[in-house]
Amino acid sequence: MYDKKYKEYRQSQNELQDKMSKLQKADEEYYITCGYLLKLASKAGELFESSEPAEKREILKLLLQNCTLNGTSVCYDLKNRLILCLIWEVVIFGSPYRTLYEV
Repeated sequence: MYDKKYKEYRQSQNELQDKMSKLQKADEEYYITCGYLLKLASKAGELFESSEPAEKREILKLLLQNCTLNGTSVCYDLKNRLILCLIWEVVIFGSPYRTLYEV
């Protein structure tokens, strides 16, 4: 009886340790990915300026919708406001992960 319960306990413990290890790895990968995205977002202006017109058009198609010309002004709606918030946060405040992960 004792040996059976001990084996069950050890098996359960090993399964939990495996799950915890996978979660820790996923957490680390998440922060590394965030670091890369924030670094990319911080260079968005440079990348856009140095891009070819066809690439600029593709970038704008990803970010904007309902673009219209009103005299000399361009009117548009953002497709994903989260992208803009992320870019502005990086531009204004710098990367919040810059001390955790220098990419």
